[in-house]
Amino acid sequence: MINGIQKIAIIDDKRDEVMLTGIMLQRVGFEPIPFSEPVQMNDLIERILKTADAALCDNYLQPGGFDFSGAEVMAELYKLKFPAVLVSQYLQQDLEVSIRKERRSIPVALSKDDVDGDSIIEGLKICANEHRDMILPTRRPCRTLIQIARVKDEDGEKVLDAFVVSRGSKRAVRFPASLMGQLAERVERDDYYIVRSNTGATLDTDLFFYDFEIAPEPPTEEEIAQSNNP
Repeated sequence: MINGIQKIAIIDDKRDEVMLTGIMLQRVGFEPIPFSEPVQMNDLIERILKTADAALCDNYLQPGGFDFSGAEVMAELYKLKFPAVLVSQYLQQDLEVSIRKERRSIPVALSKDDVDGDSIIEGLKICANEHRDMILPTRRPCRTLIQIARVKDEDGEKVLDAFVVSRGSKRAVRFPASLMGQLAERVERDDYYIVRSNTGATLDTDLFFYDFEIAPEPPTEEEIAQSNNP
């Protein structure tokens, strides 16, 4: 068990999933607090805070009538230092764009296939510790350089593939251009940016990005030669 956590809100638009998850939580000693009826974001957050100590939230809430995603709920709860774990049936697909938008505010994201008592307890411990500034090395952000490898449209949304230079990987990482703010309007292939990112992440899918800046132009060979010959 986790100190201070007894009641866990289950946010899922599918009632059968809420019921099954609730049974699982009861088996490991928690009291489930179900939320499956669509409400406005502010109302949902208020009810969660009043009735629960932590939350387990599905990412795909829109099919059930919610007008926001689970990742967006997570971002709001994170601001309030409320421990919460995100769950997705399509985790690998979601991690690149829909979850990446809020990844900085999502310490733990689980595939539905991996959800059990142990994974929930471990996930909530990680969240609670991060809210106490006990941040895992894999979640600590630092300034780093990225190179844009591709700009494309994916289901009507502008997304970018980029190399995180300090990780030395030849695999590009995908993220939504919206993370760049106004800089997204003029981003092009081979552009370089300085960003804040958790470069120590074990997996590329765990990376988050924020505070984008245009990187200074690298010196040309001629400028390097001149600097070496004053």
